Amino acid sequence: MIIFRHYLKRIVTEPITMLIFVLFPAALVAVNTFINLGMVDETVDRLVNGRDMMAGSVAVLMLVMFQFMGGTLVIDHIFRDLKSDRRWRLGAAPVSTGKIVFSMALANIVFSIIAGLLVLAVGFIFFNAYYPNIPVLLTLLVILAVFSAFLGMLVSVFVPKKGTAEAIVMIFAWAMILPAGLFGPVNLGSALNRFFNYMTPYAMALRTTLYSGMPRDDMSIVMLNLGILAGLTALIAIFTLILLRRRGSF
Repeated sequence: MIIFRHYLKRIVTEPITMLIFVLFPAALVAVNTFINLGMVDETVDRLVNGRDMMAGSVAVLMLVMFQFMGGTLVIDHIFRDLKSDRRWRLGAAPVSTGKIVFSMALANIVFSIIAGLLVLAVGFIFFNAYYPNIPVLLTLLVILAVFSAFLGMLVSVFVPKKGTAEAIVMIFAWAMILPAGLFGPVNLGSALNRFFNYMTPYAMALRTTLYSGMPRDDMSIVMLNLGILAGLTALIAIFTLILLRRRGSF
């Protein structure tokens, strides 16, 4: 528990981390909400029970986007503490490397969840955002936080340089986000469009929110996408843990 608190404290006291994963997404929620308010026809009814569905959609989009980049936090800790000249200090600690890695991952998962909740809170408090199914959003948030943490760990196992590992995670995220139409429709052909709009983890996360009442409502599709995401996360986690067990460390 002490190690977990140590890593969580390191994360929340790092200004650049708070800027990238909390303040920047919150600012994007504000900017995109104002932009979209000016573009939407005033005759379109965006309000549900007095709350704005469009503002909610923007906040959820930012939540999903930045969750897929959360693996860079795990990578930073792994390379600074376990793959650098300082690793001998942890080797002399009266705890196993496994417990250190577990605490490190858990701290990053908890922070990612908190950061996601803060993004949703900004939309809810300041822009009257509508979230139709809070349990689905929370479940998705937890799955994405765990997915990103273990993805960062998996990349760190194979990649010897910190910058390269972080770049791989960022490229993976943006390679899913941009073709899915973040900045407008992208025509890559029917097969690729279907892949990027339905089959990537990012696409499945968005479809989970879309069919949870924003604006469509089909819990069978929600459960299907959540199940696939959870299964994929479990596979990555198990594969990573097996590799670490066989190698003994990073």
